[in-house]
Amino acid sequence: MVLKNLAGVLKNVKSLIDDNQSNVDDALKNLPNIMKNVNGITDDVNYAMDDISKSLPIIVRDVEGVTTTARVTVEKAGQTVNTLEQGVKDTVDSVRGTVYTVKDSSASVTTYIKVIAQVLKVIAARLKS
Repeated sequence: MVLKNLAGVLKNVKSLIDDNQSNVDDALKNLPNIMKNVNGITDDVNYAMDDISKSLPIIVRDVEGVTTTARVTVEKAGQTVNTLEQGVKDTVDSVRGTVYTVKDSSASVTTYIKVIAQVLKVIAARLKS
């Protein structure tokens, strides 16, 4: 019985080999070309990795430089905004002070004009009498 089962298995294996013999032969024929392609791809990948390993530190340095420049620019812009804000505030305070001074001065001038008008009225009245 074991021999019969073994004979059946061997028959199936032989049938598989016979059915796929041309595929196996083609694969074996193409194997040198496939290996040549794999070697070429491996060489290309190695070359790319070498190039990347040389370029990557430069790229990182450049990115760090750009980041630093951007940070400094933002800080300078912030300082400029603060300076402008203080300048505008000082200008507004100065204009406000000038307006109050003019207002106070105009009130004083008005008072002086009223006093002079009263004096002129008194003089005019005296001259008429």
